Amino acid sequence: MAQDHRASGEVTLRIVDVQPVRRVRITNMNRQVIVLIASRGVAAVLQSISFMLLSRVVDVRTFGAIGVLTALAGFALLVTDLGITATLSRARARADQGMVAGALRLNDVVTVVTAVTFAVIAGFTASPHLALGLLALSLTLERNTETHLSVFFADGSRAVPAASILGRRLLMLGAFGGLLLVRLDGAIAFALAQLVGVIFSQLLQRLTVMRVRGDVRAIGLRGVLAGSWRFWASSVLNQVRILDSAVVGAFASVASAGLYSAAQKLVNPMLLLPASLSQVILPAVAKSGSDAVRITRNVCLLLLSSYVVLIPVCFFASDLLRLLFGSPYAEAAPILVWALIGFPMLALSGPLAAILQGRHDEGFVAANGAAFAAVALVGMVLGAIWEGPVGVAAAMTICYTLRAPVLVLRIVRKHGGAGAGQ
Repeated sequence: MAQDHRASGEVTLRIVDVQPVRRVRITNMNRQVIVLIASRGVAAVLQSISFMLLSRVVDVRTFGAIGVLTALAGFALLVTDLGITATLSRARARADQGMVAGALRLNDVVTVVTAVTFAVIAGFTASPHLALGLLALSLTLERNTETHLSVFFADGSRAVPAASILGRRLLMLGAFGGLLLVRLDGAIAFALAQLVGVIFSQLLQRLTVMRVRGDVRAIGLRGVLAGSWRFWASSVLNQVRILDSAVVGAFASVASAGLYSAAQKLVNPMLLLPASLSQVILPAVAKSGSDAVRITRNVCLLLLSSYVVLIPVCFFASDLLRLLFGSPYAEAAPILVWALIGFPMLALSGPLAAILQGRHDEGFVAANGAAFAAVALVGMVLGAIWEGPVGVAAAMTICYTLRAPVLVLRIVRKHGGAGAGQ
């Protein structure tokens, strides 16, 4: 074919050249996922240990107050993210440097404003005041850190994200232990330690990020929001679940929220793993030549296989909570069982949504998120009224078990095959 016609030779050359590039991309993504899962996994263990220590040095009510603040701040920070995290990831993957520069600048400005606002509100409206104010500040800075990690994920970087994630948790745990040794109040020590870890990540990432060229003009506020609002709607609606502790506190009691938080603290750190998958998958799917169905199948197999470990753990839920958090938390066992059963289905939602967003299907993700956000909120409230914290955990598991298959069907039907939907 190459000898007969010049045009045919050009077509043949493209076919031959594309395949190695695609294999390189897939291999690089797999390596990046492995490194990030390993680092997130270790970080999740370290985070769980820090919460176990916290449960030993504060009473159940204070532990519940910290859980409620974390839930409320987490949702509020999704709102103030403005969809920049996902926008930044796809823009970097597609070399849209103007959007990257504009998104980074907007995110930094919003972070400064929200950090001060949230810290003041938390410090003046709830007890322990100083600890909650410091914790709100550190949570805001941590959200900014995670947003900036999107640049490294899109660039295919492995070392810096792993160092940032692990270093943050190691320093936090070390600082927490050290502050407890000098007999600082447990809640304040926990908040200060969180801040120490976040500052490390901020410094590391800002010193190592590959900046866009100076001659690139950053897109303004209107341009960034025009590209991010669908991601914004999706992220807010998809994460209504993080209000669960707040719902328990509002419709049951702060002490019940403490029990609920203890059970969730064993599960929530594991959600860092699908969060990492989402940040890697979105830019990978956004590039031409990716196979959305193949990636979907691999993600589903990976997360659903966790039932092999989770089901046996359910039989020891009460003993596990008593061992790790203390005797008062053993009664949270039914909450933990529901959370463990629901984890794989909950974890699937993020990566599946990222696959659709990478294929410019963020409109469907937003609509789907709106529908299931309403179901989740109603379910949580009804569950809290009928069965307290156990009802909330059950409602969350049922909701996300219904949602994941809908996302899978959308990917298979609309984006099946390499390059579909590009």
